[in-house]
Amino acid sequence: MCTLKQLPLPSDLCLIRIHHNSLQIRIPGRGEELKTFVINLDRSADRLAFMQEQAAEHGITIDRIRAVEGTEVPAWLAREFRGPHRLSPGEIGCYASHLVVAKHIVASEIAWALVLEDDAKLAPGFSELIAKAVSSAPEGWDIIHLSSNFKKSVIFTAELISGYRLIRYTQGPITTTAYLVSHSGARKILFPGSRVRPIDVDRRYAWQRQLDILGVYPAPVVQHQILKSTIAKDRTYPRANPVSFAYGVIWTARKVGITAFLSGWRSNYMNSIRKFFGIPYKIIIVRDEVSTH
Repeated sequence: MCTLKQLPLPSDLCLIRIHHNSLQIRIPGRGEELKTFVINLDRSADRLAFMQEQAAEHGITIDRIRAVEGTEVPAWLAREFRGPHRLSPGEIGCYASHLVVAKHIVASEIAWALVLEDDAKLAPGFSELIAKAVSSAPEGWDIIHLSSNFKKSVIFTAELISGYRLIRYTQGPITTTAYLVSHSGARKILFPGSRVRPIDVDRRYAWQRQLDILGVYPAPVVQHQILKSTIAKDRTYPRANPVSFAYGVIWTARKVGITAFLSGWRSNYMNSIRKFFGIPYKIIIVRDEVSTH
C-alpha cells in the first residue's frame, strides 16, 4: 500500500509524494536521505503506475513531479524557449520538466537527488547501486548518468557492485531517462540561457555549463520498450561552433586525463572503421594506460 500526499510548493510546481512501507535510501558514510523525483504527465497514469510498482519493489519513496506540457511552459522559463529553435512541443515540455525538478532541488537545498522519467526500468539491486555510486563519486560531481546507451569508449573511475563501474565519458551520452544530480549540478543546469537543443542533446555539451558528468557502466536503467514515447522527436539541432568544440575537447581531456582521453578517442576511431565495414563495435573501458573489454 502507498499513500499520496500533496506537498506545499511554489505555484508553478506540482509534486506528490508516494510513500511506501520501506526504508529510505541513505548514502554510506554520509547519512543523507536520497530524494527521488519522477517526471510524469497528468495524462500518463499508466506510466505512474509502472513507476509506483518499481518504487515498491526497490524500497524507494518517490516524489512525482507534474511534467510540463510543451505549450504551457512556466512563465519563469518562457523566455529561454522563445527561440529561434526547432524543438518540438514534446522536447520543450521534457526540457522544462527537468528544469522544474532542478529548481525544486535548489530551492529546497537538497544535496543530491535521483531524477527518473516515467518510462525508466530499474535493474535489480538498483537502490544499493546508486548509493554506492554517490559515495564513490569524486568531490564536485554534478551529474551521474544511469541510463546511457553506450556506443563510445569510457574511462574507468571506480568499482561499484555486481560488475558495475563508475566511469567518465569520451563523448557525452544522449539520455535523461535516469540520472543523479547534485545541488551544484542543478544550479548549473538552471543557469539562464537560450534552450535550442533537446535536454538530452544539451548534456553532450557539458563544457558549456561546466558540468562534471559521470556515468554507471553498464547502464542500470533502460527505457521501457512497451510504453509509447510521449515526445515526437525532430533530431535536427544546432551544433557547437568550431571554437566551442575545440574548447570542449580540451576541457574533456583535462577532466578525464590526457592519456586516458587519447586512448578512448583511438578506440572510438577504430569503432568508426568497424561501423564502416559493418563490424560490431566494441566498448572499451580505459583504465589508465590499460584497456579492458
